[in-house]
Amino acid sequence: MAGGFIASSGDSPAFPGKMTLYVFICVIIAAFGGLIFGYDIGISGTILLSVNFIKICSF
Repeated sequence: MAGGFIASSGDSPAFPGKMTLYVFICVIIAAFGGLIFGYDIGISGTILLSVNFIKICSF
């Protein structure tokens, strides 16, 4: 896993971003999309490596 650090001199201005309802909904949708994508990749990969699937699809 990648490691890192954040270097700050302490004199930089704070970012004025806010956690609005729109931002929260976007974060939830993005997280849910990643969850579904990961689940799909896991299930598809398992089926494609299955011995029965290989026997059925081989000609």
